[in-house]
Amino acid sequence: MSGTLQVEMVGVGHGDCFVLRWQPKEGDPNVIVIDGGPRGGGRKLDATLKELGADKIDLMVLSHSDADHVDGLLEYAKLPKRAPIKRYWGPCLPAFQRHRWLFPPRITRGLDVAANLEAALRSDTHISWPVEHAAWQSEDGGLRIRVLSPAGRLIERLLIGDDALALFLEQPMPIGWLVSPPEEAGPEDRYADLRAAIASGEIDPAHVPDNLPGTSRVDPGAASAEAQRDYGIEPEFFGNSVLNDTSLILLVEADLGGAPKRLLFTGDLQTFTYLMANYPMGLGAEIVKAPHHGSRSHVGEKLDAYDEVWQWLRPRAVLVSAGGKHGLPRHDFRNAALRTGASLFCACQRQKELLAGPPRENSCHAEFACTKGERSIRLDIARDRIEANAQACGAQGTAHASPVIQMVQHLVDPSAILDRLTTAERDRSVKWLHDVLKDAHADRMAAGGEAGLKPVSQIQIAEMATARGFFRASASMEIIVDAAVRAGKIWASNTDRFHREERCAWVMPSEVHWRKLFAWLLNHAVILLSIEKRQVGLVPRELLLAADTKYLAQRVAELFAFPEDMFAPIIWPRLVERLIEKKWQVFHAEFDGDNFTSILCAPVGIEETFQKLVASFDRGDAGAYLGTISCSSHSISAPIPASMVGLIVPSWSPIRRAPTGREWILRSTSSEEHRQVFCNPGLVTDEERWLLYNGYRGNEEPEAAVRLLAAYFVGGYERCK
Repeated sequence: MSGTLQVEMVGVGHGDCFVLRWQPKEGDPNVIVIDGGPRGGGRKLDATLKELGADKIDLMVLSHSDADHVDGLLEYAKLPKRAPIKRYWGPCLPAFQRHRWLFPPRITRGLDVAANLEAALRSDTHISWPVEHAAWQSEDGGLRIRVLSPAGRLIERLLIGDDALALFLEQPMPIGWLVSPPEEAGPEDRYADLRAAIASGEIDPAHVPDNLPGTSRVDPGAASAEAQRDYGIEPEFFGNSVLNDTSLILLVEADLGGAPKRLLFTGDLQTFTYLMANYPMGLGAEIVKAPHHGSRSHVGEKLDAYDEVWQWLRPRAVLVSAGGKHGLPRHDFRNAALRTGASLFCACQRQKELLAGPPRENSCHAEFACTKGERSIRLDIARDRIEANAQACGAQGTAHASPVIQMVQHLVDPSAILDRLTTAERDRSVKWLHDVLKDAHADRMAAGGEAGLKPVSQIQIAEMATARGFFRASASMEIIVDAAVRAGKIWASNTDRFHREERCAWVMPSEVHWRKLFAWLLNHAVILLSIEKRQVGLVPRELLLAADTKYLAQRVAELFAFPEDMFAPIIWPRLVERLIEKKWQVFHAEFDGDNFTSILCAPVGIEETFQKLVASFDRGDAGAYLGTISCSSHSISAPIPASMVGLIVPSWSPIRRAPTGREWILRSTSSEEHRQVFCNPGLVTDEERWLLYNGYRGNEEPEAAVRLLAAYFVGGYERCK
């Protein structure tokens, strides 16, 4: 799938008006209009559409109801021979009309114009009010538009919140609360349908009730005076930050063959806190519409966060729709964008250059004596080429060769704000990952655990994130996995720097799981293990941690559905601590010429353990006991008696291979001694062994058999100090 995309910034002076024309490889083009500029913009929009040959508008978007965005759209909508408009996205007007009494005339006028625009479109246009997660795409699927902001919770608070007034009394509008988890709605929620409509991402006007709750009333004049005193906001702009920071933010993705090209349309957004919290790794947009005509950008409490915002955006090109009004665009914006390597395309044209010395004006428009700002800029975007029809105001990210220049270093302080925001986003992703692995563990337990259980690979986790639409999590999965490991939520396997082995992850045991693991372990009469290398010390903890635990790992996988790979690094160390805490005794046995140390762990001493085993064995199973330690043709001649489940003896399972073991002598309970040849049952490594027996001709009475077997398990051990 591929096509071409044209983006036209219509020269309407100080205001936004953009036309996007998507030409798929096959079929009719799609046309999208974003804002219409101030008065007079409608006629220029009409001329642009006719020049592009547009006979319909597939989507018209009003980012917010400021005059320099909405007036031109209403003017166009009233034209007698305008193109039909299939779909309209605009701000959720009831959310602002509810607070109308607070706004100065300048803002209420804009709300009225936006309402008139909807009325002019209603007969032949589908109207809705999108919030975060709303989406549109062309019929061929090659052009997609996603709404990144405003957050549904913000619009919900403006619609029905009893504390929404606080949003108007601060500058910038406080939105840090949006990065915290939402509160659960009560069981009897009278606005459940409205909340569901907001959660869907696209609010149908029919879903907003007429009887919205009232708001706390304050004197508008007093509120405006407070805002002017505390934040320097002129009375005519009181509440404007709420309109600006609820602008519809659009991410446009065009499939041109290969990697999609991304464009970001920012309306008059000033506060980037929420966007940067949701997308800490950036959006990867090559083309960005300068937010609020090149005005200030805020992050958290920092009002002049130019560098923080533009380092996060890092576009190839910036479109600036300003004409000098209100001192815009600002010098600081221009310099911050250029420092990231972007090329700036402005509706104005500068008439002079600053060759040396600092600027004298805050506005680059005034500094460079720029024209009014009525120049249209067109970008033609194809798979391997982006071409502009005008010269850039400032060019950094262009394709042509650059002259040798002297570099001036500009240092930017690290932003603690950005660190916190990244942490907030990461924490949400960590919770999602933990829940996914927790569900996977529950499914494995329900199906019955098994030895050889494999954890979930990082690639599979990323695919699950993609399937759920968590694209930023999918692209940053290694970071999220590392964070989840550090938080103690999951276990992840290690990999070398060449990533030759696929990294895998699994949920950590909960406290309930740990209690079950401890109970299972402590219920055994003895635990027999081995260490292949004898260079380990004789301290109990060292011996246990160095032991071969393959058999234990298999049993835990079968019983508790925790993969064998995570047993040694995660589960066994904590089990060892519990054994030591419960004062289990550790014994060792070594034999000349043997490369193994055998370990016996029991809750009591050797003699007590011997007596406990003798008492626990079922005399009726005497023949089975003898059969268990008898061998023929490399296979065990009888199954393990059921009464022996209280032992952990890794060497007992059918058909095991035996490396050379050490012969040792057991004395039977009969008067006659018989030489018995055994491999110590604790000496079990990856080369699992079978028990070797060269014939038992002693007393076969049940009591003799059980005493022989008990002696077999505990004979030859010394206690570790």
